[in-house]
Formats: sequence, structure tokens, C-alpha cells
Amino acid sequence: MNQDTRYVQTEEKIRSTFLRMLGTVGFQKITIRRLIEDAGINRSTFYLHYEDKYALLHALEQELLDEVDDFLTGMFRKFSENGEEIRPSLITSAATFLQEHKDLFLLYAGPKGDPEFMQQYGSAMWNNLTAFGIIPPLDETHAAYLRSAFTGAISGMFSHWMQTGFRETPEEYFLMVRDLLRITEKISASLD
Repeated sequence: MNQDTRYVQTEEKIRSTFLRMLGTVGFQKITIRRLIEDAGINRSTFYLHYEDKYALLHALEQELLDEVDDFLTGMFRKFSENGEEIRPSLITSAATFLQEHKDLFLLYAGPKGDPEFMQQYGSAMWNNLTAFGIIPPLDETHAAYLRSAFTGAISGMFSHWMQTGFRETPEEYFLMVRDLLRITEKISASLD
């Protein structure tokens, strides 16, 4: 067995042990001591991989956010190259993607995870909508307020769907997102 294989195996031990502990005891109660005991490694080995438990959590979250970003980029690129507008199938496929990754979302954004994770998820959505021109260019002040409202609404809806055990299908979830957008449109029209 070569050095690279051992490094990868140790990395996997650290990550799987951390994820298991995240689901059982929660992030705040995870200690490096308990993590290394459960993973069967020594302290110096852990620190060869991560600075601390926060760096480990951030690395795991970032991997999922990168997957979300890659998925959204591919999806929006497909629609923009075909000259299509956002259709129900777009949001439904996004909801399906979220549902397929629900175990990680539940760990990272659940009550024992990271309270900031859903804001990061909402920001990834916003960044893609902006990059593909779905959200028009805005001045810095307007962008900050709208981004905050958008990420709050999107993360709030997804958090609720997640907390209710993904009871609704991706199609049903899409209908609720669509209803939110329609309500927002009606409110906006009433202010003109």
C-alpha cells in the first residue's frame, strides 16, 4: 500500500466519522479527541488533514456547494444556450437534485449542523441567477437587499421542505416556489 492510498483512506475515515458524529451528537459537541478516537487515528494525523473541526465542516460543506454550483451552472447554461426561459422543468430538476442530496443537506443545515449553511446555499443560487442574466444588473445597495431577501426566502422554503422530511415531491415543491414568485409579482404590481 503506498502513501497516497493511506492518505486517502485516512481522509475517508475522518470524513465518515465526522459525518456520523454530526448526525448523532451535533457539531457543537464534536471534539477532536472524540473524533480521532472514533476514527482510530492519532491527533497529529488529523492535523495533517485539517486545521480544526471548523475547517473539516467547511471543506465538506464546500464540496456540496460546489456540486450545487456545478449543477446550476450546467442547468442555466443549457437553458441560456437554447434561448429558453426558466420553465417548470428547470425548478423541478433543481428540486430533484436537492432531494437526491437530502442526507447531506439534513446534516449540514439541520438542527445539529451549521446555521449558516442555508445562507450559503441561497447565495449559490443567487450567484448563478446573476451570472446568467436572469437577475438583471443592480447597483450595490439594491443587490445587497435583494440578495438578502432572495436567500432568506429560498433557504427558508428549502429548510421547511427539509424539516418536514421532503414530504412533497419535487414537482409539488416547484408549485410552492412558483406560488411564492407569483405572490411577489402581485405585490410588486400593486405598488406601481
